[in-house]
Amino acid sequence: MTKLLAGKVAIVTGAARGIGKAIALALARDGAHIVLHYNRSEQLSEAASHAIAAQGVRVAPIRADLQDLSAAREIVAAAIDEFGKVDILVNNAGVFSSKSALEISQRDWQRMHAINLQSPFLLCQAAARVMQPPAGGVILNIASGGGISPHPAYEVGAHYATAKAGLVILTKRLAHEWAPAIRVNCITPGMIDSKATPFPDARKRKVMPHIPLSRLGTVEDVADAAVFLCSDQSAYMTGQVINVDGGILMP
Repeated sequence: MTKLLAGKVAIVTGAARGIGKAIALALARDGAHIVLHYNRSEQLSEAASHAIAAQGVRVAPIRADLQDLSAAREIVAAAIDEFGKVDILVNNAGVFSSKSALEISQRDWQRMHAINLQSPFLLCQAAARVMQPPAGGVILNIASGGGISPHPAYEVGAHYATAKAGLVILTKRLAHEWAPAIRVNCITPGMIDSKATPFPDARKRKVMPHIPLSRLGTVEDVADAAVFLCSDQSAYMTGQVINVDGGILMP
């Protein structure tokens, strides 16, 4: 069977665990070579790299702190050095906080926006410079339902919500500006049990009544949507925000 992404090169940020790892694995299963970005855990990066290589593709891990303004250029440059091109960028890496608005410090605000919004923009910019015609490319941003709505199921800090909301509108702005060469779409996950961070039973009981599909999402649910949006199966889609949330935010 023909693989959807055979020979493509994909950068996935925050790919050592959780949703990022699941996306990288899913892209690899469909034939994409992976530039695996991580920040902290060498051990988790090595485990993810082995799992990806087992899919019969090449993997190039790169460590970078996304708060560093030079990180985006370094990640894209590493991809070009290793593979000679970039076809796909998945901006997955991020930090989370549920601090109340009165508890958020200026440092909290700046760090949240640096990692969750500024870095994705800089990566989009760096990738777009090597995705221009005739090759083109695909960018996928991973935002959050908490950046779309203050729904009770989403207990997120204002700094997190505004950064993710910014990523949603950034997706649409870049999709408009860079069409037709580069498609830019966004996934907004709902309540995802990533296993990387425990989902407390008390929290689960609280959010479950809000989920029409009556279960938490899995990282594979997000990864399956990512493969679709990164492949030619979604060739007529750009500027779209896809809720993978079990129906929480349906109109």
